[in-house]
Amino acid sequence: MQVVQKHRIDLTNTYPIVAPAGALVLQVGIDEDGNPSVWMQVETENPTEPYQFFAIGTGVPIPDNETRFLGSIVDPRFVYHIFI
Repeated sequence: MQVVQKHRIDLTNTYPIVAPAGALVLQVGIDEDGNPSVWMQVETENPTEPYQFFAIGTGVPIPDNETRFLGSIVDPRFVYHIFI
């Protein structure tokens, strides 16, 4: 069965999330409680695997390894750019 799951993420560290394999990131943003979060479309029947999310501030070098930009989260003091 396909569903959308919400997972909170930490903007200060690399943040592992375990979710079903093949998950599709739909959105990054602030949830209804003010927490940085990522919403993923998942197939609940698939086995789980780890996903590593990380945030980079504006002007901070992006690591040389293969990354994919997901979106940006703006808070009152900083803008965080979320990658996987």
